Amino acid sequence: MTITSEELIVHKDNYIKTQYKVFTKVLDSLLDYTLFKTDNYIEDIENNLNILNKVFSENNMDGISYLCRECNDIILNLKHAKDENKSLIYDALLCLSKLKNTFNELIQPKINSNEIEPLNNNDWEQSTWVQEYTNMTYTGNILIVDDDLLLLAILESIFRKEGYRVFVSSKPAEVIEIIEEQKIDVVLLDLIMPEKNGFEVFSEIKSIKPEICVIFLTANTKFEDKVKAIKAGVDGYITKPFQEEEVIANVESLLKKANIQRTSIFHDSLTGAFTRKYFKQRFNEERLKNMKDNTPLSVAFLDIDYFKKINDTYGHVFGDYILQAFAQKLRKYIRDSDELYRFGGDEFLILFTNTTQQDSYSVLERIRTHIEGHVFSLDEINEKVSISFSAGISMLDNPNEDMEKLLDKADKALYLSKETGRGKTTIREKINETITAKKKILIADEINIIGNLIKSRLIALGYSVTFAKNQNELMEKLDELSPDLVLLDILLPQFNVADTLKKILNKDNNVNSKVILVSSKQKDAQLSKYFKLGVHDYIQKPFSLQEIEQRIRRQLQ
Repeated sequence: MTITSEELIVHKDNYIKTQYKVFTKVLDSLLDYTLFKTDNYIEDIENNLNILNKVFSENNMDGISYLCRECNDIILNLKHAKDENKSLIYDALLCLSKLKNTFNELIQPKINSNEIEPLNNNDWEQSTWVQEYTNMTYTGNILIVDDDLLLLAILESIFRKEGYRVFVSSKPAEVIEIIEEQKIDVVLLDLIMPEKNGFEVFSEIKSIKPEICVIFLTANTKFEDKVKAIKAGVDGYITKPFQEEEVIANVESLLKKANIQRTSIFHDSLTGAFTRKYFKQRFNEERLKNMKDNTPLSVAFLDIDYFKKINDTYGHVFGDYILQAFAQKLRKYIRDSDELYRFGGDEFLILFTNTTQQDSYSVLERIRTHIEGHVFSLDEINEKVSISFSAGISMLDNPNEDMEKLLDKADKALYLSKETGRGKTTIREKINETITAKKKILIADEINIIGNLIKSRLIALGYSVTFAKNQNELMEKLDELSPDLVLLDILLPQFNVADTLKKILNKDNNVNSKVILVSSKQKDAQLSKYFKLGVHDYIQKPFSLQEIEQRIRRQLQ
């Protein structure tokens, strides 16, 4: 299976394509090793990675050359391991996955011209024997904290053989740094240690990462301490000495429950994308990395163009199918390091870790070629549609920038993509704020806490906002401003809604004004009458700022 370096350099102009073929052999060899466990496959991987490293180094491509060496280090550890080590195979798969993404970026022009097929998740990553290592149901990342170094070594060996990624420390003071830098699922924590006791460390862990499961390990048999641990919310309590099977069973049981809970909390039930709630957690984790290592962090908002029209034309069943299929396509074509979130409705967000906004743009435009060339169909409904999407990208300017500001920049970039024709991606820094005049919104409502919150949010999104407290003031503002949209509370005593609507919608200089009605009533007998007059939308109180923002944006697109 080994290819000589001379073969690679024969056609130097095409060397990346040739190396790409070598890399596919590396993947095949790893698959064969996971299936047959024979050392000759490891030697094939080692030889081919050495060749790749050599040629990339000679061509001054240090980044991918470094990845080849990193993968080879793991392969060497695997080669010298006495027993089958699922954890090392898993590490090898992760490293090769990074290498795969780098290859795909390098040969993207050849993929676009159909000279070669991209390495994607449908090839090697989804093979059943690879899933044994990459999708082991209850394996995860474990941190073991104990001042007994012998016990640390024993527990580390036990869990590595079971396929877990294991982190160990004999110092309680190191725990917080580790859980901030690594995705830890379970902490095995000694209750009695010289520097800090287990209860203190437990409180610190839960204050920062409440989702992490904690199991106490202790030689203390006092019933009072066990009761105290249970009341504190500790997830498990194991008394030393213990059997190997006991501690493994405890960890597996906890992870099973945690995975079920995470799925319900952190995954959107319709699309399978991560939820907005989970994004808040991940953003804080990645911002810490940005602060420490100065690695770039970017986000992109995406939504489906004319999705409301799809829903109205084909029904909500087909609309839900489009959302599911769109999310599935995004997950297929984003990189392994990227994360997909659903923020509500047809709005999605991609978190690009260690990625500049320009690189994020390249990823999105590659995805666009796959999605916009695809026909979506649902047999049960016998409908076929093609879709496009608009996107807006922003990058974290500094580690002190908060999440809302980062999202707001991406949101404004998305808005500009839609305002200037849809089906495109806009980078926040490239927006010329003076290109488009601010859209004007007139709110017919009392100026109160809720009203001011709405005003602040809309101004932050780039709208011009004015209030009218009564009908006479509303008529004056209509003549003065010619607003793009009027937001009217139909329960205000100062307004005759029907007369007001007739004047708004019939005034020659305001024929383009959109009208959204607001009411706290579940049903209003007059609503159908109002819609016949030309009202464009209706929102029922109480509503979220996000909902009113989406409704307004939809009308002003």
